[in-house]
Amino acid sequence: MRRPSADKQKIQCRFYSYVVALRNDIYYADGRGNSPGLGRHSLGASTLKEALTNLELLDRKLAVEQGLADRSVLIEVGTLSLAEGRALYEVYANRPAVTGGTRPATRKRYRAVLDKFLAFAGGIGITSRKQVTKGVLDRYAQHLEDLGRAYNTQYLELTTLKQINK
Repeated sequence: MRRPSADKQKIQCRFYSYVVALRNDIYYADGRGNSPGLGRHSLGASTLKEALTNLELLDRKLAVEQGLADRSVLIEVGTLSLAEGRALYEVYANRPAVTGGTRPATRKRYRAVLDKFLAFAGGIGITSRKQVTKGVLDRYAQHLEDLGRAYNTQYLELTTLKQINK
């Protein structure tokens, strides 16, 4: 008989219950105990906090697919706009140096990066932080390439944007 792992937890979400387990540093949700069985799904997260957030989204998605909930449950409440995200990041970067804040020159450089990216994002209809995906960053990199920006500029801007988005 197989002993249950200490890393497994039963989690009750809004619509269904799942067994959440850590496997190879990635969390998975097992919904086969529900009726109907919902299968196993990777939560694509290496931390429990992120896994639980992703589990809530998965629960909503499966509830809509099974006809248990209306599509309106998929709309995220409180989605952070790009402007709000920028404001939060600037507060974070303005911390005292002793607590990890950045120097004024660095903040000035980040402002320029954000100004350019927000203009680009607005032009393609990106309005929230959740919409900034790898594909959007790839498009932005191509945009910088088309403008003739140097490799180091592209590297700095994309690295900065990835850090801010995380």
